[in-house]
Amino acid sequence: MTKRMVIMLAAVALVFGGVFGFQAFKAAMIKKYMSTMAQPPQTVTAGKANVSEWQPKITAVGSLRAVSGADLSLEVSGVVDVLAFNSGDDVEKGTALLKLRSDDDEAKLDLGNRTLTLRAWRTAHTDNDLTLLDEATQTLFTGDLVFLRHIPVVDGSLRGWLAALGPLASVTAKRAIPGHGPAAEWPGALDDERRYLERLAQDCRASIAHGSPLIEAAATAGVSEKSHWELFEAYNARNATAAFAELEWETQ
Repeated sequence: MTKRMVIMLAAVALVFGGVFGFQAFKAAMIKKYMSTMAQPPQTVTAGKANVSEWQPKITAVGSLRAVSGADLSLEVSGVVDVLAFNSGDDVEKGTALLKLRSDDDEAKLDLGNRTLTLRAWRTAHTDNDLTLLDEATQTLFTGDLVFLRHIPVVDGSLRGWLAALGPLASVTAKRAIPGHGPAAEWPGALDDERRYLERLAQDCRASIAHGSPLIEAAATAGVSEKSHWELFEAYNARNATAAFAELEWETQ
């Protein structure tokens, strides 16, 4: 029994001795190999040093804002005519800083041998109606403030349109070029349009006074004008609806 034990221990010692011996041998050989390896050559680039001036400034786009300042805004729209201060001035509270152009509704374009007068109108056919008068030929380009043959279309204010007819008729001109329809003598070109708009307003006011509903007014207001206008069926009910909605507030 003892003899077998001795043989077994000797065999185990021999195996482990062989394993550890091999590892030690491998490590020694690797170390020897690494020690014989030479370092690869290093690449070095050389150049001649020159003196040069650095860019003295850089061009850029930006904006500046004062540390202490104020932004001005208008309570009403218009064109600034006069500025009563200079940038950087100290101003007292309540000081008038600017003045708006009082005749902002009208401007003249001098083309040398011809002057054109542009005029903006308060809400009428739309909220941005504009006329142009050629003073040399006394020709008035009315835009859609004047309709001939084509039924007028109320996209702005019926009351405003009626109110504009008087000042519009007072413009000194011989002929008008309307937004819809042929050229015509002035101010006679307004007659048919004035008649229609006045009839539309009268009929809508009568419907409101009688307590008629909007749908009834849209079907009846202005129908007496049908034979005088092209596209009457397409636009009259629309005009009556807009006029009724505007005029019913007159009684509120």
